[in-house]
Amino acid sequence: MKDLIKIAKNKNLLLSEATLFNYHSVFRKINSLIGGNKNLKFIQSNFTIPQKKTLKQIELTLSDCFMDMSPYASSLIRLYLDSKVEHLTFFNEKFNNSKSIKNFYILAKNSKTKYFGNFAVGREYLSQIIFTSEKKIVYLDFQAFALPSNKKIKIKLKENNKFKNIYINKDDSIKNYFKKILSSIGNKRFDEFYNFTLYDSKIKSMIIKGKKSIKL
Repeated sequence: MKDLIKIAKNKNLLLSEATLFNYHSVFRKINSLIGGNKNLKFIQSNFTIPQKKTLKQIELTLSDCFMDMSPYASSLIRLYLDSKVEHLTFFNEKFNNSKSIKNFYILAKNSKTKYFGNFAVGREYLSQIIFTSEKKIVYLDFQAFALPSNKKIKIKLKENNKFKNIYINKDDSIKNYFKKILSSIGNKRFDEFYNFTLYDSKIKSMIIKGKKSIKL
């Protein structure tokens, strides 16, 4: 990835991995409810899906659980641990008689926040992110990594042991992402995308090389 970014910089081109779930306005609302990253104590994500491809198809297309879902894990670490990771632990389970990853689990932490990610193929569908501060919990329970653009989004706030439903207006994370891309192209300022891509690549590289427990 460093080489690709170097080429992009030399040619004054934009290079970005299209991980765009967080461009939906629901995440700004959650950030406001929690009071910003400084108040986050724990984040948990669960992303599990039924297995629709055969193992042979997964191997031929290099589309195992890690290749498909690791961008979400690395993005959450970057976004909510402020890129300051002190320790990362990872383990996975592979399909029988295969090198392809069926499930993986990741724990990352810094001095104030911990993140746990549960990602799997071959289970009931679940796409969820839970944000926990000292006094509040916010649940984003439906299609957290692919929020629909044609409907309001419901989040649940738990505070003082009471639940409250909050509805966020329609928004389009894909459209918002490409607006930012086009703005960056117009300004010829690509460093933000370079840095995001390089950081996420670093986290994924550490995982895929089998470094099960890392102090950064």
